[in-house]
Amino acid sequence: MNKKNITFSIIIPCYNIESQVPTIGRLIQQSYNNFEIIAIDDCSTDKTTQILENLVFLYDSKNIPMKVIKNECNLGAGGSRNVGLKEAKGDYIVFLDADDYLELDALFKLDECISNNSQPDIVLFDYYETSDCSKKRFQTFSSSSFVSLEKAFLFSPNGVCGKCVKNSLIKDHKISFTNSTRNEDYPFFRIAYLYSNNIFYLAEPLYNYVMNPKSLMHNYSLNSVDYALTAFETISLHTQDINLLTKAFMKNCYFSNIGTMIVSRWKRKEFSKRLKFLRKEYNKFYSIGSLLVYGLPYFVIVIIANLRLVNTLRLIFKIKGKL
Repeated sequence: MNKKNITFSIIIPCYNIESQVPTIGRLIQQSYNNFEIIAIDDCSTDKTTQILENLVFLYDSKNIPMKVIKNECNLGAGGSRNVGLKEAKGDYIVFLDADDYLELDALFKLDECISNNSQPDIVLFDYYETSDCSKKRFQTFSSSSFVSLEKAFLFSPNGVCGKCVKNSLIKDHKISFTNSTRNEDYPFFRIAYLYSNNIFYLAEPLYNYVMNPKSLMHNYSLNSVDYALTAFETISLHTQDINLLTKAFMKNCYFSNIGTMIVSRWKRKEFSKRLKFLRKEYNKFYSIGSLLVYGLPYFVIVIIANLRLVNTLRLIFKIKGKL
């Protein structure tokens, strides 16, 4: 890697985040400073743009480039990230949501990991899920090492947190976020995995995902059962690996549809009709046995769902704190 280049581009989509702008401001405390910030204001109606532009001068005083882009129309988080990608000059891309934040040594540890492991195409790392009263670590794998495509594809968490991707990989394969209001990050990273030559997992929690019950990701009324299918179909255009796609479909489409319908309190008739539709239309990818790779509970819940025991499922989800 050429050290004269910017190592990291941190891309941050912003929409009416006036109260979260100080979170972006804390990036100046990073122990590593060879990075740039690209903040995309997605047509905010508050003082977001003004405060972001004020931060430009703060970062400039520390020789950290920051660029603020204002969208002409609302593009959503995925579209705004695409705008940022076009401007990114860093060797690696780190996506950060405006209400989240990085550990103060995150970029230092990422740079060290990249340098010590032959500049992998993708680095996965752990994250904290934080709220006003708790901070819980989510660890993907047991120890730092290179991981296989299948392991990353099936078991890495959804969302932008905990991922660092080589800029050239994204540009060479024209990988971009979809225009969906949900699940736009799922196909982006899975497609990146498919085209990568190597993926390294760093067993360090470097990202803080701040729980916000008002955010889109926590609003189940917006969680349409079709978003997962749209994401899956986008991914399927980039690989012919039926085994991999089957395992992905069963968890991220079939199983996730079950969860969404239970949370949204679908009636038994509509619930059964939806599962029948999935089994018929996606028969090529339907295999209950493939769920065992994720663990017995996934397999058991699908069996219960296929038996149309909706009340039993609601009880299970309630006990697990899903409702």
